[in-house]
Amino acid sequence: MKQIFHCLSFVTVLAWSVTAVSAGPNPYGPVSDSDGRIAGVVINEDDRPVADATIKSQGVSSGHGGQQWGEAGRFVDEPVVSDARGKFLLRCKPQVELIYAMISAPDAAPQPIQLEPGQDYVVRMHAGVRVTGQLLAAGRPVPGVSVRCKPITPSIGENFVSSPVVSDSNGCFCLPHLPADMSLILYTTMADSLGQGTLAPQTFFSGENHSSTNLGVLTLQPSFQVAGRILLSDGRPVPPRTRMLLVRQRVSDTAWFTLDSAGRFTFPFVPAETVSLGARLKGYKFSRLNPCLDPQNDYIVGEVNQDITNLTLVLEPGDFHFTPAAGGAQDNAEPLSRDHSLRGVSGSP
Repeated sequence: MKQIFHCLSFVTVLAWSVTAVSAGPNPYGPVSDSDGRIAGVVINEDDRPVADATIKSQGVSSGHGGQQWGEAGRFVDEPVVSDARGKFLLRCKPQVELIYAMISAPDAAPQPIQLEPGQDYVVRMHAGVRVTGQLLAAGRPVPGVSVRCKPITPSIGENFVSSPVVSDSNGCFCLPHLPADMSLILYTTMADSLGQGTLAPQTFFSGENHSSTNLGVLTLQPSFQVAGRILLSDGRPVPPRTRMLLVRQRVSDTAWFTLDSAGRFTFPFVPAETVSLGARLKGYKFSRLNPCLDPQNDYIVGEVNQDITNLTLVLEPGDFHFTPAAGGAQDNAEPLSRDHSLRGVSGSP
């Protein structure tokens, strides 16, 4: 394309936020499928260039095996950031056919984009929706707690987590630039709770671009402790530096704990909701003695609704292999229902 800004008058006629354009050489030199180059410019709603916009891939479609997720860095030279004129240049490996990415920029809502090698793009950012609310606990404002947002059910390549925003001295918060017309979920993380309680995930629809949504008063709920130990069925000690992972099932929130020499672990500030626990030791998998085992995924899953201080989980020799048709390696076992309390093996030594 001729200097890419020459195309902006054409783009403003369109309702699309991402537009592929091709009109002569672009300012970075020729673009072609063979060298895996994607060039473009980021603009705002007033057709002005947006500097410091970050483009980060979430996955790719390739000619060698379909879609790849979570390891896009092997295929794409990213993240890239737009320059003072809003321009960006992204390179990828020759086998890449399509890149699924998220673009974020100051004073703009994050938005998903799909980029094809050999194309030039104009990406229009939008202000988005302003979301506010107030955090209370026992009827009092809660300052200093971070809140975040994410899509409830993100489509392919559209997953994001907003930057955290901290409640002020009155417990009030404001997320100024969230995507419009999207079903979102608001939450606090375990690490950000500061022991003051956790917010049950709040779902809402964000509304139109430039609109405001007030979620009102949101009450933090007490959090709980999940503690216990890992035992190996062959009687061996748990290897040093073995780590355990706790994951909340509804939101992007995790916690890690390094087991002590006796295999003990403690997770403080766990909200009253469904969580999963995982531990990866080479040559071991969770035993079916664990009543809350999800054999298809090899983790422990259940609801937390009180302090759990004596959770015993057993690992046995063997390697876990995910095979959906066979329920993992567990004789056609079905994935475990989440509607039960988290519990461990009873009667363990």
